[in-house]
Amino acid sequence: MAVNRIYMWMFRLPRLYEAGIQFRPEPWQRRGLEEFADCLTVLRRGWGDCDDLAPFLCAELQEYEGDENADLRLYWRKDKRGRPRLFHVQVRHGDGYIEDPSRYLGMAGAPRTRRRH
Repeated sequence: MAVNRIYMWMFRLPRLYEAGIQFRPEPWQRRGLEEFADCLTVLRRGWGDCDDLAPFLCAELQEYEGDENADLRLYWRKDKRGRPRLFHVQVRHGDGYIEDPSRYLGMAGAPRTRRRH
């Protein structure tokens, strides 16, 4: 989020929901790899997964809207062998609202709602 905030401060980047970005799972996840892309990478390629989109939105809330209490919400699940793995990332606004940019931007099977309590 800190790197995203620096980029937003330097370049006044477009907001996530206005930039035409879509949710897409990372193609290399099946090989057990995970990438945490910054907002410039997401803007360049036009897509991101939850661990790219949530930090983008959270940095936007902090940098553009002054919500210094905005933070990330992580869901952890265990795999079949009982090992913990990251399952999903959302944004918690400073006022407590939870927002899921992945769902809003097209995550399969998810309604296009921006906020839920």
